[in-house]
Amino acid sequence: MRIAAFLVVVFLIAPVSGLSETINVPADYPTIQEAIDDAVTGDTIVVAPDTYVENLDFRKKGITVKSSDGPAVTVVDGNEAGFVVDFSSSSEVAVLDGFTLENGWGVYCYGSDPVIRNNIIRNNSDAGISCSHSHPLIEGNFIARNKGSGGIKCDWGSSPEIRGNVILGNEGSYMEGGGISCIESSPLIEGNRIVGNSSSSGGGIYCYTYCSSMIKDNVIIENSATSSGGGIYIEDSYPELVNNILIRNEARYGGGLACLFYSYVLTANNTFHGNSAEMEGGALYSYDAWVEVTNTIFRADTAAYGNEICLDSAHLDINYSCLEGGQAAIHYDWYSTLNWGMGMIDADPLFVDAASDDFHLFCNSPCRDAGTNAPPVSADEDIEGDPRIVNGSMDIGADEFSTRLYHWGRAVPGQSVEIKIVGKPGTLPVALFIGSGVLREPFVSPWGDWFLRPPVQGPFSLWAVPSPGGVVVLPRIIPSQLQAPCSIPMQAIVGLELTNLELLEVHLQ
Repeated sequence: MRIAAFLVVVFLIAPVSGLSETINVPADYPTIQEAIDDAVTGDTIVVAPDTYVENLDFRKKGITVKSSDGPAVTVVDGNEAGFVVDFSSSSEVAVLDGFTLENGWGVYCYGSDPVIRNNIIRNNSDAGISCSHSHPLIEGNFIARNKGSGGIKCDWGSSPEIRGNVILGNEGSYMEGGGISCIESSPLIEGNRIVGNSSSSGGGIYCYTYCSSMIKDNVIIENSATSSGGGIYIEDSYPELVNNILIRNEARYGGGLACLFYSYVLTANNTFHGNSAEMEGGALYSYDAWVEVTNTIFRADTAAYGNEICLDSAHLDINYSCLEGGQAAIHYDWYSTLNWGMGMIDADPLFVDAASDDFHLFCNSPCRDAGTNAPPVSADEDIEGDPRIVNGSMDIGADEFSTRLYHWGRAVPGQSVEIKIVGKPGTLPVALFIGSGVLREPFVSPWGDWFLRPPVQGPFSLWAVPSPGGVVVLPRIIPSQLQAPCSIPMQAIVGLELTNLELLEVHLQ
């Protein structure tokens, strides 16, 4: 409640921003919507754990609505009565943070620019998130098992930033993708994990009509389309694809990527592996489109025609790429143009462990330093944020070989994960450290930045980087008494070089 009369003079002499309030649900209001109705721009609504059967309308207000304890215990159930959350026609930036949003029509943005962050958006009968004429930031969400229009749908002039989400098991209807749909829009799709989504075309990502998307640093895995583009479908659009990994996607045409009808597609430093097409183009199918491919790996893809690539009245420029089977892996008709450029190789790229989807390059990979430094589209960093040029020339594929610490496997208390360290064979010493937290500002040293806050456990000595290859593997048991979810900060020394900071995310199960 507000004492409006008392505040009149204060509003005349003080900026509104200084009067923002924190409203608690249910302590101050029994429902989230009642709190929103009474809030003003700048207010923060903090919601305690519970299940709230509501359909939220932000009323065009620039407010923050967040849970106190995270999405696992704070649920907004739409009861199939409409949008679970509605952001419409607002010039104010609203924030939605830390909820499970389910059993409705998902989150709707029209003419608005909200921040949608750290939510679980699941089991909705329309898209998990829909945006028209909007520019939302969609970040760090888990978007799963939504139907109708799939995981995220953006159309009609929208330009959302879609970053760091897990988009899993969503279903798109005809003319809409399973994971992400882009129609006459220009989204940034960056750093997402897009897994097991399905549709008629564009199981993972669907770009249709005048889309100028930037698609970078994504892992696109085991998506399917009954027609074209199991991983990505592009029609009458001109997106750019860089640093993506496309694995085991499947479709009738273009298991990994399908480019059709007047599209102009620039791709560089992508990795295709194990994609399949029932008919044409295991990795890439192009019909009446122009595609440029540079610094890209094609490996273990299959199709009836063109295990790796199939061109149908299309144009392909390909150079500085690793293509299994060489030029014979490309099937093309008389009406197509194939420009087989410089720097093409047909060799095993020597992935660390492709069977486990670990597509880091071994030190002795033929793809190291084999790319061009002037691809048609490029990024300063690889899919993990490592510098793109380490040794004078770009590597081929999504990964740039460099000293790196990472983990493999899902970290659950009481279970094992593999800590992996990539380095130059023979380098010593190698030592792993585990910190109690992360420094606000890293300590800068001649060997790199030190991020771990004391007390620090270690060193766990691993002696030398083994030959051949150059990958140290250290199995570790996650302590069963650890209170998940949490993160374990790690850093290693390899020779005289400090590796990156790695946050091992520990899950409940």
